[in-house]
Amino acid sequence: IDDMDTSTATLLKACEEAVEHAARIPDGQFVGAGEKPGMEVWRVDNRRVVHHGFFTIATVSKEGFRDLYRGDSFIYLISYIKVGEDGAESLQHNVHFWIGSEST
Repeated sequence: IDDMDTSTATLLKACEEAVEHAARIPDGQFVGAGEKPGMEVWRVDNRRVVHHGFFTIATVSKEGFRDLYRGDSFIYLISYIKVGEDGAESLQHNVHFWIGSEST
């Protein structure tokens, strides 16, 4: 985090806090996330569904996955099956975030 700019580090910290908070809420936006292969997307907003302090998280429908705007920020969870050298399968995850240039 040392070489990240302040806004990126702040958003990353907020996302981590949101995930920790949502994990404690039985009906949170992240419950069940990553349980099967595929991509899941959440929009970081200051007016939406689940309140996490100074911003909220809203699930994005599959139709909205491609709609990125300069004022938006998104969290992407990509879950996939990895086959090990022994042939065993395991569910793996990549988390990415996208911050629009005009995101607040």
